[in-house]
Amino acid sequence: MENVYTCTGSKRASFKNSEDQEEATVSDRAGPVHQRTTTGTPVSLGDLTITPEAQVLTIRLPTSGIVWNRPSAVFIEQGDRVARLPIIDITRLAQVALLSLSLCFTIAALIGFSGQRRAKHG
Repeated sequence: MENVYTCTGSKRASFKNSEDQEEATVSDRAGPVHQRTTTGTPVSLGDLTITPEAQVLTIRLPTSGIVWNRPSAVFIEQGDRVARLPIIDITRLAQVALLSLSLCFTIAALIGFSGQRRAKHG
């Protein structure tokens, strides 16, 4: 079975045996924090092939590590045409919006509190 790794759009590299896959894995161990993009197993139905893509964040510590995967896109290949459909993570966008909003409220409260304190002692 051949695993296909799609870097971006039309660039492709094929890993045909376990030695090639091991070489790719060894090069990823450059530092304690590493981010890369990988693709999953392609699924075919007739002349249509769908390949998922994910971003991987790996943090290696001396005694443990963390691996976080998140879906980033889906490649749809039909005949000689390839389309990349990005996956928009609505939950992540909502979390960033809430974090930003809470940071704004915290800064506003600190500014208001320091203004009231100056008015009392001033």
